[in-house]
Amino acid sequence: MIHYRLAPLLALGLSLAAGCLKPQTYVLPLLPHVTYGDLLVVQNPRSVVLTTEFQINGVPASQASARFRERVSRVLTTARVFSVLSTGSVQNTDTLEIVLNNVGDVGDVAGRAFLTGLTLGASGSTVTDGYAMTATFTRVGQPPVVKVYKHALLSTIGNARGPEGLTAMGITEAFDQVLQDLVLNLILDLQKAEVL
Repeated sequence: MIHYRLAPLLALGLSLAAGCLKPQTYVLPLLPHVTYGDLLVVQNPRSVVLTTEFQINGVPASQASARFRERVSRVLTTARVFSVLSTGSVQNTDTLEIVLNNVGDVGDVAGRAFLTGLTLGASGSTVTDGYAMTATFTRVGQPPVVKVYKHALLSTIGNARGPEGLTAMGITEAFDQVLQDLVLNLILDLQKAEVL
């Protein structure tokens, strides 16, 4: 009978602890900060065939590919560097291939997560998600230009502290920021190399 009286208190305690177990994500400052305003205005934008692939630890993740393509397209459209983003094969059209590989910190994550949950967040833990983007831009009649960039997110859960001076955000917002950082750095580098 005593156990039934403690159940509401236990439920209340667990629900309060759940708030402490909400992950906080930080975009690590690994790349130069580039904004849309830093890009050169393209007077006569050309169309481009865009192909994208999202990978997890080097393995294509088809379930995330459509959403990844949508986000890349959004950044490219907002940047206004291409007139049309096409898919498939279009003759005499520039091509841009972007592959993003999510390289997770898979070492002892499961054990740390279990300990964080077991202690209701008191032990806290952090996880780093690295991202390696390889982009290949080919202008019609010119050799391909390959650029590689690395970026990362740091997520904390429980009593773990985030990096000093960085703003905590939700995982979706943080991923979108990482993707924008990667693509804008790519565009600016292509413009500096005078291929775009």
